[in-house]
Amino acid sequence: MSSLPSRITSYEDALRWLYARIDYERERPVGQNNPFRLDRIRSLLSLIGSPHLRIPAIHIAGTKGKGSTAAMTDSLLQESGIRTGLFTSPHLERFEERMRVNGRMPSPEQVVSLVTDLNQLLQSAGPELIDRTPTFFEVSTLLAWMHFDRQQVDIVVLETGLGGRLDCTNVCCPVVTVITSIGLDHTHILGSTIQAIAAEKAGIIKDDVPVIAGNLPRPALEVVTQTAARHRAPVMRLGEEILLEGPSDRGAPSSYDFTVQMADHRFTDLSIPLAGRHQRENAALAVAAVVEAANRIASHTSIASHTSMDSRLSTTPDIT
Repeated sequence: MSSLPSRITSYEDALRWLYARIDYERERPVGQNNPFRLDRIRSLLSLIGSPHLRIPAIHIAGTKGKGSTAAMTDSLLQESGIRTGLFTSPHLERFEERMRVNGRMPSPEQVVSLVTDLNQLLQSAGPELIDRTPTFFEVSTLLAWMHFDRQQVDIVVLETGLGGRLDCTNVCCPVVTVITSIGLDHTHILGSTIQAIAAEKAGIIKDDVPVIAGNLPRPALEVVTQTAARHRAPVMRLGEEILLEGPSDRGAPSSYDFTVQMADHRFTDLSIPLAGRHQRENAALAVAAVVEAANRIASHTSIASHTSMDSRLSTTPDIT
């Protein structure tokens, strides 16, 4: 890890300040000194006024599909007139891709302002609050919450970085949680079995908060449903409470139409510019997440009233 810039006066300084930090997206931890602890990120967030406790969130985890589902959830919320914050990782080209407000990345000037202010707060904090230099993902999370708070978003869509249970995003106050899929990934950190990894992903489940579940392997689904039961959290499963109807992928249309059926809601004429049933499944999870968010936030009932949602769901093709 290179040294941190002492002063931040430009966008380039801000990026150097960010990239000088330990990045567990690139360097995985080894040994017994586990760096993943939620008390640290809570302490860090308290420096910026704990916006994670004031702004509701939709929290999304999964081995695959979480990025696409997050992007489509964000798109549907915007279409319903909701001012959104979207936090995803990793970025493809620019750091700012990680934190969008109504689909727009912060400007370089905003990044400089955010980093400058956060740097000053970190420098003024005592060792009783910060026991070591914050990591790249920790400061990314902090900057995102700062940006969303300043931009006065109505709701934040959060994609987990790694796992779920001990991920920095898991201190939010979700109105709905989503688990898109579960498979063997990062086994040296999350565990070597589907059940162990499912337990890590299911760690985002909160008391009385609805859970949206994708097509999960039976052992993973059992872990998720058992965890949800302990938290009195209702579970809606793709293929059961959430039904997806749509054509096959034959031919090469410019978009793929489908319908989502949920209890008293039927959403028709949905369209997505990505091929593959898995993308329509991600979109169905996004629709379900938005409906449940509307049910949980009285001031945002316009989401549920938008029953046709007949425009294209936008997403980033590179996100899996």
